[in-house]
Amino acid sequence: MKIEIYKKENDENIYVNYNDKEKILNFDNLKELSKIFLEKSINNEDTSYSFDCIPELNLYKNTVDDVIKSVIEDEDLKNLYKKHKNDEKN
Repeated sequence: MKIEIYKKENDENIYVNYNDKEKILNFDNLKELSKIFLEKSINNEDTSYSFDCIPELNLYKNTVDDVIKSVIEDEDLKNLYKKHKNDEKN
């Protein structure tokens, strides 16, 4: 998955674009992106990704990268998420 992080001219917000979805980079949208990678990881799907971002926004890129890596690698989180999904079905 390609993840773009950018800023628009005359706009204070930082944006993230993935799967042709443009969103403001905030906590709720970061959770949404994390959930995509969590589900891919649980389903043994491809979790590879790359970034497209200017150097001035590397702090945001590094933050998103850290969150994604954490979600992909955290076995406790995966188990908790699976349990939650199973509870929702019942």
